[in-house]
Amino acid sequence: MATALPTADAEVIEREFSADVVNELEQICSRYPERRAALLPALRLAEREFGKVDLGGMQLVAKHLGLSPAYVLGTVTFYTHFRRETDGTFVIELCRTLPCALRGADDFAKHVEQKLGIQPGETTEDGLFTYKRAECMAACDKAPLVQINGYNHELMTPEVFDQIVDTLRDDPEAFDLKGGRKTPLAWHEPADRSATRTLPEGEKDYEYECLTHEPLLLRRCLKGRYTTYDEYVKDGGYKGVKQALNMSPADVIDFVKKSRLRGRGGAGFGCGMKWGFVPSVDQKPGPRYLVVNADESEPGTFKDGKLMEGDPHLLFEGIVIASHAIGANDAYIYIRGEMTYGAEVLNAALEEAYKNNVFGPNALGFGKRLDCTVHRGAGAYICGEETALLSSLEGGRGYPRLKPPYPAIEGAWRQPTIVNNVETICNLPLMFDKGLDWYNSLGTPAQSAEEAPPRGRMGSAGPKIWCVSGHVVRPGLYDVPFGITIRQLLHDERFCGGIRDGRKVKGVVPGGSSFQVLTADELDVPLCYDAVADAGSSIGSAGIIVMDETTCMVNALLNVLRFYDHESCGQCTPCREGSGWMTRIVWRIAHGLGTMEDLDTIDQIANQACGRTICVLAEAFSWPAQSYIKKFRHEFEALIKESRPSPGVCAPMLGGK
Repeated sequence: MATALPTADAEVIEREFSADVVNELEQICSRYPERRAALLPALRLAEREFGKVDLGGMQLVAKHLGLSPAYVLGTVTFYTHFRRETDGTFVIELCRTLPCALRGADDFAKHVEQKLGIQPGETTEDGLFTYKRAECMAACDKAPLVQINGYNHELMTPEVFDQIVDTLRDDPEAFDLKGGRKTPLAWHEPADRSATRTLPEGEKDYEYECLTHEPLLLRRCLKGRYTTYDEYVKDGGYKGVKQALNMSPADVIDFVKKSRLRGRGGAGFGCGMKWGFVPSVDQKPGPRYLVVNADESEPGTFKDGKLMEGDPHLLFEGIVIASHAIGANDAYIYIRGEMTYGAEVLNAALEEAYKNNVFGPNALGFGKRLDCTVHRGAGAYICGEETALLSSLEGGRGYPRLKPPYPAIEGAWRQPTIVNNVETICNLPLMFDKGLDWYNSLGTPAQSAEEAPPRGRMGSAGPKIWCVSGHVVRPGLYDVPFGITIRQLLHDERFCGGIRDGRKVKGVVPGGSSFQVLTADELDVPLCYDAVADAGSSIGSAGIIVMDETTCMVNALLNVLRFYDHESCGQCTPCREGSGWMTRIVWRIAHGLGTMEDLDTIDQIANQACGRTICVLAEAFSWPAQSYIKKFRHEFEALIKESRPSPGVCAPMLGGK
């Protein structure tokens, strides 16, 4: 094993952990089957103890985990979220992805630069402030948004930002790092019991059902703090899991199949069907793992963070049910590194859960060990892809893996592993408590193979959370079932309240920034998996981004492409090179330097990238590019013909990639 970091002319400060920290590290290591898997947590310890992750800290971590320093350095450089040696006392990160740009983040960025007197990536001369441009931080309804040392400060204004900076300069001890979150959520009124049916009795009336629907998944998330174990139990929590634990694992899987629960993370795959792929112990001996995908980093999506911060025991109850079904004794919650507060909430609630025997050697009294670990990422969008997440969980770079084998067959540590999204897992306690008939009564029905050849359709069952950001009067989270139309959700006064400043809709992305855009004429589509797919897009992770008539679609696309260019892991040439080429071409068009041939070139790059990479990040930048150009080609052609820079929302993005 190497004994020195592979650096040139760099001073390495010798670091050592105290005995207490070494014990803490050993306890962390004991929660993983391999010591290497504790790499990111160990680096967090170094960051906490030394204020940064420097070369000496990396070398120390390498020694304790039995890794080469070169391996640790190579892993650290993949991630963006660790504090570096050059960082100031306060690291200020500003999100400028599309949802934030639509709410004024670009103009706000100019003010930040002026106030601090530095550009992104720089540190003030006194070493107090470092200013960084961040990627989406899963609070798109609270834009403009900055993070200060990892904590959100939402709905920022220049005046509030100036007050924060002045306080940090004059009296940093008086500043509350955790005091910048805005609550309650935008939509917090009870269901509208005065709503009337628009269809005759006996017919499925989705509008009426959604208007009279009491929030289910979010109902405990409106207090501005998390729901404790005692509060959760008093409110009926941990009832569904008792029903599930009285069933055999096979019966639980069959129950979930019949519920028609589809994954809420983006793909919409049948949850019970995925569980059914886990082989028997006879077929594949050894442990099974449950991994909760809490790496919510798709621009426009911010539901999972609210669930974890407001109702962590709902997630824990779902974890017990899923672990029982697949035979797992170890569950891991992989939460993105930017969710500092969310990780703190989960760990605090986890202590309660262990004290009350939810987890432990005899979890919930059914004679089985079940442990749960919160594992923080470190800033990499690609780790939201399930196999990249597993690579990161095991202590490596977040590189996606070829499939097959699929994780259910060979996942974490080469053992059968189920990866489910936070909202997916949070559905489980509700369905087992209230029953299949109730669960299937919500949403859209399944269709037989005869009605929808060749394979039929599962429909869209159960409750759902919709994330709405951009140019609506009330951006936020909306806990209503499938079936309401996009137009109804956006324009009804009881929901989003229409488009801001009385303007008209220009485009809507229904499933997060990686999906195809819909025009103002395509908004009568019901919000469900099948109908939105028929309209040429996807509900994806339910991140609805709304753009009004002032939006320049060229700049909006440039913003989206820059994000995916930045977030490509670089493993596959079509994605690594294609995302960059496409971004530069659209940048050129936005500057008035494009040609008509550029539009065909973008389409060719997309066609050559899609389906030719390990994961679907190629599709994530190709689908928006093709749809924006197809739906709003006249805007691209006008800029090319007039040879002038693009105006409108996101215009400050033109300064560069």
